[in-house]
Amino acid sequence: LLHGPLDVEALSSALRWLLSRHSVLRLAVPSDEGRPAPFLLEVPARVLRHQKVEVADEVQPWLREEIDTPFSMEHGPLYRFSLLSLSAEHHVLSLVFHHLAVDGLSLSILVRELGVAYRAFQQGAAPELPPVTLDWADVAVWQRSAPVLASEDAQLEYWKQQLTGAPAVLSLPTDKARPPVLSPRGRLTRREPLSIRLNEAVRALCRERQVTPFMVFYAAFAALLRRYSQQSDFCVGTPVAGRTHPATEDVVGTLVNTLVLRSQVHADSSFDSLLSEVRATTLEAMSHQDVPFERVVRALGVERTSAHSPLFQVMFDLYQQGDALTGAFPGLDARPLELDIHTTHFDLSLTVHASTEGFGVTVQYSTDLFEHDSIQRLVGHYLRLLEGALAAPSAPLASVDLLSASERQQVLFSFNDTSRPFDSLASVSSLWTAQVAR
Repeated sequence: LLHGPLDVEALSSALRWLLSRHSVLRLAVPSDEGRPAPFLLEVPARVLRHQKVEVADEVQPWLREEIDTPFSMEHGPLYRFSLLSLSAEHHVLSLVFHHLAVDGLSLSILVRELGVAYRAFQQGAAPELPPVTLDWADVAVWQRSAPVLASEDAQLEYWKQQLTGAPAVLSLPTDKARPPVLSPRGRLTRREPLSIRLNEAVRALCRERQVTPFMVFYAAFAALLRRYSQQSDFCVGTPVAGRTHPATEDVVGTLVNTLVLRSQVHADSSFDSLLSEVRATTLEAMSHQDVPFERVVRALGVERTSAHSPLFQVMFDLYQQGDALTGAFPGLDARPLELDIHTTHFDLSLTVHASTEGFGVTVQYSTDLFEHDSIQRLVGHYLRLLEGALAAPSAPLASVDLLSASERQQVLFSFNDTSRPFDSLASVSSLWTAQVAR
């Protein structure tokens, strides 16, 4: 969302400058006899599609169409820039990229540089940023070099040892039977903020135990998955930036990788003991993060199925929410717009959002498997388990009560309220006859 007098020409010039600066945005990937044959497109004269509307209700459908419209890999480009103006001082800017070209960290880089370029062009000057010394093509060549591949081979042995014999599926209770082909239909819950007291408790435990917030939140999530599935051994995926070399920190491209965290949570585990195990597992996984996920899948000989993703079906992430938009566009109040999500890649993904205001939780889930009310209950259970675990980290996790007051009332009383009025003079045989007649 952009509020204020927007200079559309300066914005268009800034977007064209970004396309010139980062060649991966101009990529097209046609197929040549079954093999990819990528090439770069020229920067077009017009890169920003601009529309004007007067009804705010048109924003969400417009954004949905912008996001859902597929890209042409063969013809490119892998970006789509659009501006919707509701008035002279109210605008919605949509920047859509194919995941082949841009990952989450790349998007933050692009937003920051777009702000720098917009300010420069608004003042009639050229943007002043250090030249790009390493781009996606350089990284791709480096990733295929002999030293890097040798390092991956060594790290692959860790993953083969760590994941061999792991359960193929995390059997969470679902509201619907798993279909033979799981669709990408999904939904995202609204962000549930942690209370001030719970925020402080998380930070205090991190200081005391020398762990990160990721480890604390993931340990609580693993404990919840153990309670829900009754499995003591399971795998959860987590994304990493894939930028272990300092030179790749400002590269625009898709470098993100996925790690598999194998967790073993026993019935008598305390939060302290689980947190210690999570810390060790996380640090080991991070030190072996250079092996691409697909290579791990191939090495383990995982049998593919359309019913669920390989190795894990549940994802966990801690997302550090930056403030790239704050002050990025002079004279404008820029802020992200919450968007309804209707897709998912996994059965369930829990994300902890970290910002200067504190932590919050969202869950993205498959609507093929779960109802919204069930996921809302899961979020409540997660926060109650986290609160109980932090209050008594040495106590058995099984002792933490997940039920809210209303759920406890429902389970203990409503579900057991089976009394019904009966005719005190009726015989058993007459009641049986009446039931059969129904």
